Amino acid sequence: MSVSIYFLRRFGLKSKVATTLSEDDIELLDLFLEYNPKLSEKYTPNKQKKLKEYFLYNSLETIARIPNVFDELYLLESNGTKVDSNKIYKQADTISELSNLLDVIDWKEKGLLASSKKARIQIDTFKETLVNHQIEIDKWKNFRYFLENTFVTDSEVEKQNLSAEILQDLADEGFIIRTKDSSGYILAFNNICYIEELKKYFNLNEDYYIEQRPSEESGGTLRYTLDEFLLLDIDNKSYFEKRISGKTLREIGDEFGVSKEWVRLVLKRIVPNLPRIVEVEEYSSLFTEYDISLQVFKDYFCSDGRVYELLSLLYRKGDKDIAHKIASGNFTDDQKKLFLHDSKLYLTSHGLKELTRENAVIDVLYKNRDLQKYLNAEELFYLYSEEIQGNSKLTFSSVESFRNQLERYQNIIFSLKNGFRYHNLIVSDQLKSELKILFQDLEDGTYSMHYIFERNPELMLSMDIRDGSELHYFCKKYQLIDDVIKLGRNPEFTKGEYPKRYYVQENLLKYNRKSLDEFLSYMYDNFGLQIKSLAAYLSSEFSNVIINRIIFFESDYFDSGIQHLRSHLNEDVYEKHEFYEILTSYIDVIPSRNDFLIELGYVERGELVVKIEFKSAYEALSQLILSGKTFKIEQQSYIGTPEYYNALYTLEKEMKILKISEDTYINTDFLEARGYQKENLKKFVSSVENTIKKGKYFTIVSLINEGFQDKLIEDGFDLISLDRLISTSEMIKAVSLSFPTVYVKDETKRYLNEFLIDNLVNYESVNVEDFTDDINSKYGINLDEYDVQRRLISSGAFYSKELNKVYISKEDYLDEVYGK
Repeated sequence: MSVSIYFLRRFGLKSKVATTLSEDDIELLDLFLEYNPKLSEKYTPNKQKKLKEYFLYNSLETIARIPNVFDELYLLESNGTKVDSNKIYKQADTISELSNLLDVIDWKEKGLLASSKKARIQIDTFKETLVNHQIEIDKWKNFRYFLENTFVTDSEVEKQNLSAEILQDLADEGFIIRTKDSSGYILAFNNICYIEELKKYFNLNEDYYIEQRPSEESGGTLRYTLDEFLLLDIDNKSYFEKRISGKTLREIGDEFGVSKEWVRLVLKRIVPNLPRIVEVEEYSSLFTEYDISLQVFKDYFCSDGRVYELLSLLYRKGDKDIAHKIASGNFTDDQKKLFLHDSKLYLTSHGLKELTRENAVIDVLYKNRDLQKYLNAEELFYLYSEEIQGNSKLTFSSVESFRNQLERYQNIIFSLKNGFRYHNLIVSDQLKSELKILFQDLEDGTYSMHYIFERNPELMLSMDIRDGSELHYFCKKYQLIDDVIKLGRNPEFTKGEYPKRYYVQENLLKYNRKSLDEFLSYMYDNFGLQIKSLAAYLSSEFSNVIINRIIFFESDYFDSGIQHLRSHLNEDVYEKHEFYEILTSYIDVIPSRNDFLIELGYVERGELVVKIEFKSAYEALSQLILSGKTFKIEQQSYIGTPEYYNALYTLEKEMKILKISEDTYINTDFLEARGYQKENLKKFVSSVENTIKKGKYFTIVSLINEGFQDKLIEDGFDLISLDRLISTSEMIKAVSLSFPTVYVKDETKRYLNEFLIDNLVNYESVNVEDFTDDINSKYGINLDEYDVQRRLISSGAFYSKELNKVYISKEDYLDEVYGK
């Protein structure tokens, strides 16, 4: 950690940025160096440039006037002092000046007595802190000597109260260099930022520098190729050669019998003194702009891997995708294809995309959209196979497997009559609303999608939908229709709670003893059902009531089947559609529902059909659930109905059942028989309510980890059982649904997004992966990192893709990401 960097707070550097720089050990002195490995390892070239050009440039004149930057008030912030928020710090310009004022002014009279006492403590604390930063202070003091004097001879070092060790450090880092005659040190003019401004403010003697600089001094006009440079006699050259050959610090250290930290230090001393190297100047902008691998660099730009390793030593690699540069660059088609293949990318008509089956299929349709608007599956399969040229990872085993995948792909639409074509339509919320309106006023019944298509020509044209079959495919693919609409075989659908057979039968009854042709025309005019397909359906499903193309129902048609049906209906509860499917499997046409159901001994209750002796669906379901010691959730058809969930919820609330596994509940009467009275269960819930503070999030896992104790826990009740008991509380609300449930003690319902944001407040800013791991570990849950990131962003958090961090405060986000 450094302290001098806080000097730049007075020139507009944000507190958050100053703290980040300080924690990264960036000192004020580091910003004076043209090339600084400390900065290059941690910050992009743009961020380095912003720091040096804006903050340092604006501060140079002030630095020239102030001998001791460590006396600046803003340095107190290194100990957490909020200088801007305390009026007392506006009374002076420096720490020493304020210290004098604290002794001579009557702060009580000014109403700042408490602030003055606090400031005195903060100043004393800072002075104690400086003891641990003596090297930083000495380096600044020694460097400033050169700003004011340009050079120093070895004989004068001690006389000028300078440190020989610090001067060597400054030389190793590139701030100063040995004079040509090795009699002393001189400021390294060509290594220092803004040397022209510094000459102006400090009256630097550049003539002496020109006269005394060594001929191979870093940053001069001499330029070498990498091979030429490696022929020079430089200290520790073998370390440098092995590093740029690709060896790690550890490997080099093992080879020379030293630590990797020693290797790092050696390289750190070599890098600032490098001359201008031709390959570095040629490829540095490429390296710092793009996220480029060693192999790609060697294959497409420079075959010498040493150059890449040298660039890695000098700069921080960029983050732009190199693929677009290569795809649009001056490379051969074979080179581009090889790169794209290796990178799993694909050059489509719309530009560069990930190499996937979907992108390749869509591109084939797009390229052929003007030549042949529709392609059947066989034609499209042939063109696709030609396009991918036998790429084994993208091939399909057969036309059938190919066809089965097409419905998942975007930008494809299908017509039963014509085939597949390219379809570029964005599904917006407005479009969804417009489509739903088309179905709202329809009477319950079975329809053809052609009926909707033909009655809404303007909307269909704007959507580029060309027939009812395409509309059906489009609605199914993007799930655009409410649950009340059930899409059948393309292009038919039903509206209402009953299947197609029921609605066809209802209308058939209206045409009893009338012509089949009249019925077919009626169904076409009012429902859009195609005459040929409907006639085929009737011949299959209702052949026994159509005689010589006349519809004929006998009046006693149903009576003989009542007793037979009763023998097949032996359950107390049925899901409605399941019940009528059973009926239609034994009888061709179902008469008026209510009377017929009563004769069978059943009645409709919402989404269920239950035996007539039950007053409600809840009564029937609760009797079923409580009929044994345990109730196991299986594949019963009524499981997904609102009535089922209501019964289960009510029984849990009343503590008549308790969940003991993911799919099993136990009847609490059985627990009472084993000595566990419901009062014990209620005491557990009450104990949790009393333990948890209002507004606190928790799970059964975090609760126990924090030391919560109860008899049920001691007796070995499963966590899932304890979790569900908590859900019966009126004071505690569930935030999530999966086990273990996240709860909060509050009067109002909260959701998972709020839970994540409220936890993020404790961090202010944090890496998303770390945040997700912390949350999962603390609460015993299993949230997905990507889902956490998405929810936080949608809830107003700020996200940096490069850092994979989220921020509560926009100011913190801008400070860290952009340095603003």
